[in-house]
Amino acid sequence: MTGQEIIQRRDALKATRTALEGHWDELSNLYMPFRLAAGDIPDIPSADKVFDTSPRQAALTLANGLASLVTPREEMWFEFQPPRSLRKDDEAVRFYRQASETAREFIESSNFYEEIQESYIESPVFGTAALYCGDLDERGELFFSHQAIKTYYITEDAKKRVNGFFREINLTAEQAAEEFGEENLPQEIAQKLKQPMTAAEQFPFLHAVMRRKAPVVDDAPENQKKAWQSFVVHEKSKKVVQEGGYDEFPFAVHRFRRFSRCVWGFGPGTYVAGSSRQLQVLNE
Repeated sequence: MTGQEIIQRRDALKATRTALEGHWDELSNLYMPFRLAAGDIPDIPSADKVFDTSPRQAALTLANGLASLVTPREEMWFEFQPPRSLRKDDEAVRFYRQASETAREFIESSNFYEEIQESYIESPVFGTAALYCGDLDERGELFFSHQAIKTYYITEDAKKRVNGFFREINLTAEQAAEEFGEENLPQEIAQKLKQPMTAAEQFPFLHAVMRRKAPVVDDAPENQKKAWQSFVVHEKSKKVVQEGGYDEFPFAVHRFRRFSRCVWGFGPGTYVAGSSRQLQVLNE
């Protein structure tokens, strides 16, 4: 798949998402004006323009409640179990218990709890939240990354499960060289590395993950034989700067409630937006 084809798929998804973007901006102003709803620095209102903070407090209270109920950091909230046929096998039970302890240690030493908290905040407000669950990083730690609303697009299969994720990311020339290798970058970006004044300039990239459909070539690299294919494309030149894959879909996407055939979710923030707006007007 070429870089141009991937960008065209993203553009088609962008056209269907446009109708919701204004609504998301309104929700952001009501419940979380400090959030990067548009992927840029938000217009943070001054204190003399905020007449009621209860909607924002409610959003944070609900997010904290979800965190303590679903993934409480101070409690054991998950444990692996062997298949039913092996549950009486002491060695198997011991192995899965040890695996659970190892997994908890990896999660505890990662940035999981910080990033999942961001998803808990966005899910009730916007109705959709996404968390990137990456592999081990260069320090041997698991890496997670909350995906801000309005920075990604999703597709789903016939069973309404998310099976495609297109996220827009901005990287400096130095970051891009570190992630993809200087030899894989377009000449425009590679040249910036040689100039200290421009090495920090940001460039837009598109990261696409989807289920692999084309047959795998025998002599293909191992990471290109995986069930999920991954492409990173430089937006301007449409050059594929990285191609790889994942054994499992690397994004956890939550939709609070679903309506009709819309792939996006809707949460409590949508239902009480009118009341929240009225509180602001009345107090003003």
